[in-house]
Amino acid sequence: MRRTLAILIFFASGVSGLVYEVSWTRQIGLVLGQTADAAAVVLATYMGGMALGYELGERWRRRVSALRGYAIAEFAVGLWAWIVPWLLALLRSHAAADWFQSPSPIVQTAMRTGFSVLILLPATMALGATLPLMTALTSTSATSRDRWVFFAYAANTAGALTGTLLATFWLLAHA
Repeated sequence: MRRTLAILIFFASGVSGLVYEVSWTRQIGLVLGQTADAAAVVLATYMGGMALGYELGERWRRRVSALRGYAIAEFAVGLWAWIVPWLLALLRSHAAADWFQSPSPIVQTAMRTGFSVLILLPATMALGATLPLMTALTSTSATSRDRWVFFAYAANTAGALTGTLLATFWLLAHA
């Protein structure tokens, strides 16, 4: 029962993670001015942050209980996702406009991209930390680990697909 609940939670994490990604792509598009650039920045930050977060999650897994570490990581994701729109609005504000202006379009884009990456990195790292913690949470032995990691990862991936569809066709369209 505990494993089933954990896997359902990981499904919900996949849903929310991809809702965040779709939302951030649209918000960063307002900063960078192009959807393709925004998608590239968000995807690169998402994957890089997840890789860094996985390493962080592996370290946490050895120091704290899996449930506590997972809860902390998900809380960090939610808190940071709540803060991201305000930070991006700051980037688009008149006060910040002078900071990110440059006669060179390349320098200006690099500064805005760098700031966007810094804004998204904490949340994406926290998302990446969840997999090793979920692995520890659902596995009771090394022999059962592979099977339960498969189920957890499959549930998270199915949640990601669901989140993408929800965000694209319903949530953001009706917000």
